Amino acid sequence: MKKIFTFFALTLGLNIIAQPLGWQHKQTIYVQENSNAMLIDYQLKLIVNTQSLITASQMNASGNDIRFGKTCNGSTLYNYWIESGINTPTTVIWVKIDTLQANATKSIFMFYGNSTATAVSAIMGTFVGPHSSTDSVSSGAAGGSANSQRGFRFEPTQNLLVTDFGKREPTGTMRYITLFDFTTQAIITQTQVSGPAAQYSYGSIGNPIWLTQGTQYVLQLFQGASDGYYFGTSSQIGQHLIYYDMRYCNSCTQSTFPTNVLSNYHYGYPDLWYFTKNEATPVPSYTLSSAVLNVTSSPTAICVGETATLTATGANTYSWNTSANTASVAVSPTTTATYSVYPDGCPSFTTITLTVNPTPTITASSSAPLICSGQSATLTANGITTFSWNTSATSPSIVVSPTISTTYTINGSSNNCPALATTITQSVSACTNLAEMKDGNKLYKIIPNPNSGEFVFEASELQSPSLLEVFNTIGQLVYKTQLTTNSTYLNLKHLSNGVYYLNIKGPDNGLHKISFIKN
Repeated sequence: MKKIFTFFALTLGLNIIAQPLGWQHKQTIYVQENSNAMLIDYQLKLIVNTQSLITASQMNASGNDIRFGKTCNGSTLYNYWIESGINTPTTVIWVKIDTLQANATKSIFMFYGNSTATAVSAIMGTFVGPHSSTDSVSSGAAGGSANSQRGFRFEPTQNLLVTDFGKREPTGTMRYITLFDFTTQAIITQTQVSGPAAQYSYGSIGNPIWLTQGTQYVLQLFQGASDGYYFGTSSQIGQHLIYYDMRYCNSCTQSTFPTNVLSNYHYGYPDLWYFTKNEATPVPSYTLSSAVLNVTSSPTAICVGETATLTATGANTYSWNTSANTASVAVSPTTTATYSVYPDGCPSFTTITLTVNPTPTITASSSAPLICSGQSATLTANGITTFSWNTSATSPSIVVSPTISTTYTINGSSNNCPALATTITQSVSACTNLAEMKDGNKLYKIIPNPNSGEFVFEASELQSPSLLEVFNTIGQLVYKTQLTTNSTYLNLKHLSNGVYYLNIKGPDNGLHKISFIKN
């Protein structure tokens, strides 16, 4: 049968596809060829949950922004047709794929998310056709029988997509064309077609329908009170159909199933346009990836020297900026680092930042670096959040009362990262030698004396603020500090050995002097 293109282009339109510039979302579809044969221009049937995408405001409610591409940047787009069910969990979409290699997996891409996109879904360009069932039947005489049905019984040799009904009749009137299921006698679809006499004219049936291979159908042209029809000996029919016989009824309506039979005749002539698709057994299978490439890290943060595993999901192949090409990659950065993964060879990528917590540094201090035997000092550790002293204490601060100079060890961690152990020595003096000066009820002491430059100055009473000054034997000021407590630790190890004088000046300008020896 002849193929009709010019008029069909006016009724369905050509599938003109724009580049997907401005599209916001992309999903990868992995298509597996299963028939052990290379497929060319294969129409793949997809079931897509467009409802979830529309509900999430990622896809237009009309589905006009749907596109399919050979490449992930949309430089080459595929023809497609949305058959049914937009904004449902089971939207049926057919995509024509240029090639599928035998037993291989191919990645194609679905784009959506462009509020200004226009519809390009079309049967023309996605399927093969249109084909006609009877448009080569043109000979025969004109006749007529009022209120009658004339047509034929047929069977498709493969699944066919019907889009239009047609007619060729001698009176040029609008006619009902009806398609029946032969077995059930039920009407599948019915439409009216107008057009001039003595030529084939066609009209869309509105919603295209599939005819099933091996199922028998009856197509009928209805004649009203003053209508006529053509008839003649013929069994011609489209190359994808089997002709069985002519079917008719008289004194009936357009909805009456015809039960009368003539063999090797065409009366009518009703026609239909249909499209075919390329077949494969078994059909290719497919997997629709997640719309988002997800990357996770386990754990989400590490210490210096540890390893984390980064895992990408939502694609078929992966390429990391570490040169790895597996879904998971082990990394051991020494500082916080960001990693990129490219899905399915696409230039777009997703990143993940792995936090590397530095090794914490512990600092420790004493409230009194030098104490007398029998006195107490508070040792405090900083720089960590968990604490472990060699005294078995687990608090940041501990109170110690050693009788001799003692070294303490502190361990701990921060952000689950262990610190290097730190020690602190608490110096202890027997305090048997001291320098003291008494002024009335006030007693001033230097403990010990002589000393190595480390000593404690104690005052039984202290006016605040008071100034402590240290002079050498020739009267030079070598050190000074403000006194705020009655007991003050001093470290003057930098001074040369010798005799020094310590003056205390109170706010009343009172002056108190005491000497000590550094050796």
